[in-house]
Amino acid sequence: MTATASMDSDKQMVEALTQVCRMIQKNNYAEMDAIVAEFGLDFLIADGFIDFARRVKEPACVMFLSTLAVHNAKNTVRPQMILQAYQSITSGQLTEGISALPRRHVVRQAVTCIANKLALPVHRLAADRRKGTGQEWVLAFELCLDHGSLENALKVFNEETQNTSSPEFVLLCARALVERVKSIGNRDLSTWAAWIAVLKAVYHKLLKLKFSDVAVELAQLIAEYCHKAGRQNEAIHWYQTIPAQANAALIAQYQIAEAYGHLQKFDIALRHLDATLADLCGRSNSWINAHFLHADAGGERVGKASFNDTAAAAALIDLQKALARCDTVPFLVSGTLLGYVRNGGFLSHDKDIDVGIFESQNIFDTLNSIANSQLFEVQFDYLRIENTYQVPVIHRATGMAIDIFIYYKSEDRLITGVHGDFGYTQNFTFKPFELEKIKFLGVEFAIPQDYRTNLEENFGNWQVPDSSFISHLECPTTVDVGGTVYLVVARLEMLRSLVEGKSKKVDRIANILRRWQDVPNAMQPELIDRLDARFGTRARLAQQPDVAVAGPAYA
Repeated sequence: MTATASMDSDKQMVEALTQVCRMIQKNNYAEMDAIVAEFGLDFLIADGFIDFARRVKEPACVMFLSTLAVHNAKNTVRPQMILQAYQSITSGQLTEGISALPRRHVVRQAVTCIANKLALPVHRLAADRRKGTGQEWVLAFELCLDHGSLENALKVFNEETQNTSSPEFVLLCARALVERVKSIGNRDLSTWAAWIAVLKAVYHKLLKLKFSDVAVELAQLIAEYCHKAGRQNEAIHWYQTIPAQANAALIAQYQIAEAYGHLQKFDIALRHLDATLADLCGRSNSWINAHFLHADAGGERVGKASFNDTAAAAALIDLQKALARCDTVPFLVSGTLLGYVRNGGFLSHDKDIDVGIFESQNIFDTLNSIANSQLFEVQFDYLRIENTYQVPVIHRATGMAIDIFIYYKSEDRLITGVHGDFGYTQNFTFKPFELEKIKFLGVEFAIPQDYRTNLEENFGNWQVPDSSFISHLECPTTVDVGGTVYLVVARLEMLRSLVEGKSKKVDRIANILRRWQDVPNAMQPELIDRLDARFGTRARLAQQPDVAVAGPAYA
């Protein structure tokens, strides 16, 4: 299946599951005929769709769809077992079907322990070993993953692989892991550690069975989880296990750079970023589209969230409500302020809302006030021990993303900043300002009273539209221009622009990098020229989108 076909299939599953969930929540089962007419009964009762509902943790939908499958599918053994398992776990009491299984049956024991939050007992004697077919052992493993019983998942996997050398079992467990970890949100450190332990166990079995391609995929996931758990040195180790000839190797190079950034070893991070950029010069656009879609660098080709004024207005109203509880007044800043002043709305390329607040009280109290409102999901991982300058929040009702920038007093200026994915903080300073109330999208909201000066400090000649303006590099009040953080940002902006296919921005960043040739950590002139020739406007005008530009490697 191609990447496009996979995305289309995922989209269809999301649409179908959304409708099924809504029907169940409203208890309006008369809508089922319309859902069947749109998606087809075979699609709704297929193992793949039921498993999708399991992975995204919609137990009511899992039970409904499994019941539908029991009454309509040709083979009802699996949906019947899933239905009985979920009913038992949800109610806390074993159903008749699960109770009828032998006491040492692996599914019965897994369901019992999940429902009662118990650890599976360790059986050291062969006579005490849990029973079940290969498929039932896989189901027990999946049930443990689906309900966060990761230590029990590890026990199930280890026990079965110690007693059988079935490659099919190991591969099915690997697939179950890959499918589930891709739909997991942020977890606390202890949960990440448990996922890492399961991934490592399956990885080592895959290597032993010589399934190297699948093992590479798990190694990448282990590295990613180590990174999210803050175990950067371990993440680097696992990224380095990925063979150089694998398609994932280039992504691994980029992620090694990111891990070194979080270790504040920016000189090493820059070397790996330059190696990544040099490698991309030798890749075709079709290869980049197919393989280089990492969330931190994929840009607009990954997908663009919907953005509309009604949702934005609702999000701003709720943000004001949440902040009013701690006497904090939000105000429009950056691109959102520019959109208001220029056309009374948003800029055409806006992806989120930018607001500021003054640091007038403990930032932790402010963010807790937002979180406790239940109106927003707060990304607390942006908090810093010292000054926190930026905290993204997601409006639960609309999915609108809002970047909240915190402005601190710094001598005779105000200072704010962004916290980058590479572990850096980039700062910007502004002339202090008072606030005034305006109407924005029908909502009364605050903006800097002297908005003209604020916009000039942010964008320079803000009255002239400039679609290629790079705020993190060209903002007139950027702190430490030409310094190490600035040069990290320049590389990342170059990477984002070439992946998005924005040739004018590539030219612009290339000229910025040339301007800083005589400072530590500067990019080599040969690499700048290669990037410009391969991805800049000259390449676009020549209409040679897939021509790779040869040159030396950078390590």
